[in-house]
Amino acid sequence: MNICLNTYPWAFGIPGGGEQQLHFYRDALIRGSEKWPSLNIELFDQWQPKFDKMQLMHYFSCMPSSLDFLDVVKARRGIPLLISPNFWPEPEDWKASGVYDDVNSILWLADKIVVNSFIEEEALVRLCKIDSSRISVIHNAVQDCFFSPIDPALFRDKYNVDGPFILNIGNVEPRKNQFAFLKALKEFPTLQLITIGGVRENWYLNACKEEGGEQFRLIDPLPPGSELLRSAIAGCEFFAMPSLRETPSIASLEAGAAGAKILTTDLGSTTEYFQDYADYVNPYDIVSMSEGIGAALAKEKNDGLSLRIKELYRWDVVVEKLVDTYSGLIGTDLRVKK
Repeated sequence: MNICLNTYPWAFGIPGGGEQQLHFYRDALIRGSEKWPSLNIELFDQWQPKFDKMQLMHYFSCMPSSLDFLDVVKARRGIPLLISPNFWPEPEDWKASGVYDDVNSILWLADKIVVNSFIEEEALVRLCKIDSSRISVIHNAVQDCFFSPIDPALFRDKYNVDGPFILNIGNVEPRKNQFAFLKALKEFPTLQLITIGGVRENWYLNACKEEGGEQFRLIDPLPPGSELLRSAIAGCEFFAMPSLRETPSIASLEAGAAGAKILTTDLGSTTEYFQDYADYVNPYDIVSMSEGIGAALAKEKNDGLSLRIKELYRWDVVVEKLVDTYSGLIGTDLRVKK
């Protein structure tokens, strides 16, 4: 059974969590191939699309510009369509920006929609009128390497980091909210925010540099699961993800798995994953973020969150439900019969 993974053409120009998720799913499906040997996973090739050999397309995004392509896949080619939208439903904002109709059309075109939390499922049902029977909840996860200890000096030595720092892994863009967080960080002048990631908006990067000064440093993206990335997590005071929304951020999960203290937005699905193990902040409130920084600094590290993630949120665990979702759409049980 041939299942094709795809996303919009420029997604990997500045990859984020959705693009990582695509590759992590693929890697986990290949690792587990003995359990579902009839499943063949391919990445879409626009030069040789092989529509006639596809049993299912799994599309990662609901970018409005994807609508025409997905209409070809589903309506014209008759290929079952699974969509991982990787977004947070805010119809009011969509309508204001003029993209609501296209996004909604994409969601309704899908045979099944994969979301990353029950909170997100509820939002789709309530705000987009999607029936829950068309939604599959498959949580985000982490690579197993994040549970292994590593020397924090690797990162510090490589990048000449001397003082205490807060770590943020993600692209520099308004949704990630680094600018407002840097305002909150003014009350802690000895701390530096180190962001590891790409740049989606140059004007926003310039604003962060001007606001943060010496308290802000940007480091180019590091390979997922690399020793340097894990070393950065090991050496930080805590990991911060004060975004306007999160579902809940693969990077935050990875940091929690590695044992870092977590400060995160209270908007999105973060509470479903982190429960009482994280400090939550209102990303629109500077005072809330300042108080969150103080609380995170004062908190003692413990392994409770890491143990929770190890039990529930590893790619080899969550991909089991993805295979069940594929099986339901294809109409064939992909698992080896015992």
